[in-house]
Amino acid sequence: DEAWRLTNLAPIAETPLLLSEASGQISEKQAKAAVSVWLPCRLVFVDGFFSKELSALPGSAGARIGPLSEEIRRGADALARPLKLAAESRCGLSRLSAALFRDGAYLGLEKKASLAEPLQIAFLWSGAQAPRMSHPLVIADLGPAARASIIEESAVLSGAGPTWRNRTAVLRLAEDAQLDYCQIQTGGAGRISTAGTSGKEPVSKTFSASAGARAFETTAGLLRQARGSRFHSHVLTFGGELVRNDFDGALEGEGAECVMDGLYVVHGQEHVDNHTLIRHDAPHGTSRELYKGVLDGSAQAAFRGIIEVAPQAQKTDAMVYNKNLLLSERGWVNTKPEFRIFANDVQCRHGSTIGRLSEDALFYLRSRGISEERSRAFLIRAFAQEMLDSVKPDGLRAALSRRLGGPEEDD
Repeated sequence: DEAWRLTNLAPIAETPLLLSEASGQISEKQAKAAVSVWLPCRLVFVDGFFSKELSALPGSAGARIGPLSEEIRRGADALARPLKLAAESRCGLSRLSAALFRDGAYLGLEKKASLAEPLQIAFLWSGAQAPRMSHPLVIADLGPAARASIIEESAVLSGAGPTWRNRTAVLRLAEDAQLDYCQIQTGGAGRISTAGTSGKEPVSKTFSASAGARAFETTAGLLRQARGSRFHSHVLTFGGELVRNDFDGALEGEGAECVMDGLYVVHGQEHVDNHTLIRHDAPHGTSRELYKGVLDGSAQAAFRGIIEVAPQAQKTDAMVYNKNLLLSERGWVNTKPEFRIFANDVQCRHGSTIGRLSEDALFYLRSRGISEERSRAFLIRAFAQEMLDSVKPDGLRAALSRRLGGPEEDD
């Protein structure tokens, strides 16, 4: 119960949501406009169901890519363990996803296989007015020395009624496998603007909102890493009425590495909550975790990053940091990086910050002839852009940067 103390699920419980039964109609033009990029290798789901018309699956040696429902019909034995992990997860919403899922995405790579292009997984909500919910699964099973990159994005099309997407991802990395996973959530405003501000207006005016549907989003990630495997994730949240991201990762093999970068940009009365648990179960493991938040209006955010080091996990090198920028006096953040260390030969560091824009930095920019609104935009973008610099491909990074707005848009 403690893990959910700061996340109020009442808005979901009180909304008469129906389980999505069929896919709505979305044109390719609408789908392209809804996501940040449109990649040549993609799985597109509309209202929780696979859309063959919008998807594209070029062949790749040693790779199985497709909708999870199709893999289940084939009776794939490889699904037994991932489905069991989801069903027995410590997160109740993950167990709910395992019980109610209708479809999802599947990626299986054989030994030393690799994807030439990133795999895009898009979950889109159509303009159906009735409140709907879906519980998709994503399963990625990488064999020894396999390599892959996944870009998952969720979006709600204009005119859609209240929606709830409750997604669970089960990620298994064999020895020396490498996986880059970028998760993009665009359920709300989440955009910084330089327009319409003046020195007499409050700071919060530098953050613009766009009208959107009520979007609830809860996600869970279950990661299991073998010896020498490498995992790098980006969790990028650009608004949403209620967003909760849970992550449970276990470094089960010696020398495994887990890097987690996160950015949440929230406005108005939106709420985002990130809870992560990284367990070091073997020696010489490395984990790096950095989440940043930008909050405006009465937005709320919570972060709890736990790193647990088992007695046998000697020579662990781990860090977890959370940094937050408040653009309004009404914003609220609860942050708690945490270590549970049961070994005696480790290097572990953690910290958190909550602050406002630097008045000295603003004065410096203003004294160089830069307007106040542009000065604020410079500083906000500089704070957030760090979390996007390692996103690939370049086209995706540029698209995400545009969501932050910024001075160059006016040039």
